[in-house]
Amino acid sequence: MKVLSNRKVYSFYLLSKLLKTNYNTIKKNCYFLELLELVEIVKVGREESAMGIPSYRIKITEKGLDMVSITGLQYQQVHTTGNSTCWGCQ
Repeated sequence: MKVLSNRKVYSFYLLSKLLKTNYNTIKKNCYFLELLELVEIVKVGREESAMGIPSYRIKITEKGLDMVSITGLQYQQVHTTGNSTCWGCQ
């Protein structure tokens, strides 16, 4: 979700390339995040698409932005304590 926090619109394909993760994994995780109302997925029909191929647009919601800021704060608090078990410190 941190990648989406810049408020840009992404496709499943672009997210999979940016995150270096399998396309299907990205797709499943985005649909799960949509159930939690953290992202919005909009299907672009064949008629609307410039290439004539249906696609999807994924963008973060306000609720998702709030979640990113909350989890970012929690990470910073753990990271700055010098806790050796912090995965970000390893």
